[in-house]
Amino acid sequence: MNMTICLELPHPMGTIDVDVLFDSRKRITIRVHPDKRVTVHAPVSTGIRRVEAALESRLGWIAGHLRALTENPPIRQLYHDGSTHYHLGNRYRLMIQRGNRSGVLLKEDVMILTTRAPGNRERVRDILRRWYREQAESVIRDRIPEWRVGLPAHEIRYRWMRRRWGSCSRRGVIVFNTQLVKAPVEYLDFVVVHELLHLLHHNHGVDFRKALDNVMPDWRARRRGLKKLPLML
Repeated sequence: MNMTICLELPHPMGTIDVDVLFDSRKRITIRVHPDKRVTVHAPVSTGIRRVEAALESRLGWIAGHLRALTENPPIRQLYHDGSTHYHLGNRYRLMIQRGNRSGVLLKEDVMILTTRAPGNRERVRDILRRWYREQAESVIRDRIPEWRVGLPAHEIRYRWMRRRWGSCSRRGVIVFNTQLVKAPVEYLDFVVVHELLHLLHHNHGVDFRKALDNVMPDWRARRRGLKKLPLML
C-alpha cells in the first residue's frame, strides 16, 4: 500500500505532499528530489505514525534541502555547442568540433570537445564524463597526500554520482564523485578531508566534528560554499 502525507513545513514554506512507498527495505529512508518531490520508503510492516514521526524528526533537514533547491535550482546538463560546464570552479562554454581523435581541451573560457560524431549527444556526453573522471582521478590523487597522514589503510574509487559528493564504507572504501572536480579546489578539499576522516569516525558526531576542526578549521565555511554551488548532477 502506498499513500500521500501532507507535511507542514516552517513558515513561509507552507505544506507539501510526501509520497510514502512501502516495500521490502529494512528501514525508513527519506529523499528530497531535484524537482522538489519528497518521498519516503518504509518497510511494509511500518505503521503510519512511525512514518509521520520520522518525517517530523527530519523536518529541518527537509526544509533546508527544499530551500537550497529554491535558491540554487539544479542546472540541466546539456551537451551541445554553447552549453555551460565547469572545471575547478571556472565556467566554460562547450565547443564541439569534428576530429579523428576524441578528447577535451580547455582554452581560456572555452571547453573544446573533439569527436568523430559531433551530432551524437550521447557520444558527446560519454566523452565529457570520461574526461571528468580522468580529471577527478588526477586532481584528487594529488590532493589526498596532503590530508591522509596517519590514517588507516583504505581504497579510493571514483564514480559518476547524482546525489552525493563522496562516501566512505566501514571497510575503508572511499568513493568520490567524479563531478567533484567541477568545484573550486577549497571545496573539493573539504570533501576529501570529510571522507578521509570517516575512516576514523563513521558518523557525524562530536568526535568527527572535532577532527574536522583540527584538520580544517574553516570546514564550515567551505561546506556552506559547496552547498551554494548550482547542482550540476
